[in-house]
Amino acid sequence: MRDQIRLEMFEMLCGRRAFLRAAALLGQRVELVTVEAASVESVAAAGARLLREEQVFALLGGLDEPAASALGEVAERQPALFLNLGSASDALRGERCRRTTFHVQASEAMYRDALSEWQAAAEGRAGGGEPPALWHHELERFGAGQLNDRYRARFGRAMEPLAWAGWMAVKVLWEAAARARATDAAALLAFLESGRARFDGHKGTQLSFRRWDHQLRQPLYIVRPGQKAAGEVVAEVPVAARGSEQSPQELLDRLGAGESDSGCTFARQ
Repeated sequence: MRDQIRLEMFEMLCGRRAFLRAAALLGQRVELVTVEAASVESVAAAGARLLREEQVFALLGGLDEPAASALGEVAERQPALFLNLGSASDALRGERCRRTTFHVQASEAMYRDALSEWQAAAEGRAGGGEPPALWHHELERFGAGQLNDRYRARFGRAMEPLAWAGWMAVKVLWEAAARARATDAAALLAFLESGRARFDGHKGTQLSFRRWDHQLRQPLYIVRPGQKAAGEVVAEVPVAARGSEQSPQELLDRLGAGESDSGCTFARQ
């Protein structure tokens, strides 16, 4: 009997056909259920309806802190997973964290740390104040160029950071469900919190979620304003020091709240 995997989406995603083909190879059917909502109240109501009536196993969305908080609360009551795509709020990863929420969007602290590291590295040179970015549509290495090309061919526009977050969230949920062989919250939580849960986001290193706050470990990009309207990528942060013995995971944990200074407590309960 085929498993039916249904995902609620709040943003247009790329890669849908690829996921449908992959699901068919494993005898599974993937359905993306999309909903548009104009207010926090309607977002929460739509999420609750999809969990109750459509029996989705996960919610994806949260373009700002209020929407992400509302969806996280709705998912926790089910329980079901919620993957935050857009809110960088440190509070949602700290004192207001939820066990069933996972953050694909980088945190405010990660952006601050990335900028600080870049400014320190750029000291004495021109520049250094460029803002970090989650993704850039002109990235080429590690398969990023092919992903950007597929997105542009499918949707006729550049793959911006939020679009990458949506693609990555679908990939995480699909792979987690396939590898855990289940879609219930308990099984998916156990897998995503395990050391086995590593994902290829076309960023050159395996991405995983931190156990203590469910933030996705990932590098960020420094984008310098230039002749092109969207600027150009000039660096990836963090960068390992020459001779460093840090593991890739330890390197990525330089960005954002560490376990000892995190305000999130569910991992310690």
